[in-house]
Amino acid sequence: MPSSTAFSAKLKAGEGGIHVEVADDGKGMEPDKVKQLLNPTAKSRRGIGLSNTNRRLTQLYGQGLSIRSKPNEGTTVSFVIPDNMNKGLDLSPGAIL
Repeated sequence: MPSSTAFSAKLKAGEGGIHVEVADDGKGMEPDKVKQLLNPTAKSRRGIGLSNTNRRLTQLYGQGLSIRSKPNEGTTVSFVIPDNMNKGLDLSPGAIL
């Protein structure tokens, strides 16, 4: 029987800005693997998605992705869009979808 992984996505206007978080209860990662995902010079990386997103968030907002993960406990990826950068964003459920 195949196993399944649950995930959640949260978008919350809070202190300092809009907090975006995506989490799963999958197999998780060791700390070295997390560092490798955000390092654009890592030789063993297979894709550029997370490192590119991290770089762009850092350029736009001064801070990038936060990745918390533990083996067999899942992974959480989050970031904040600062208050001064989200003027006029519509956070209503219909606008987000």
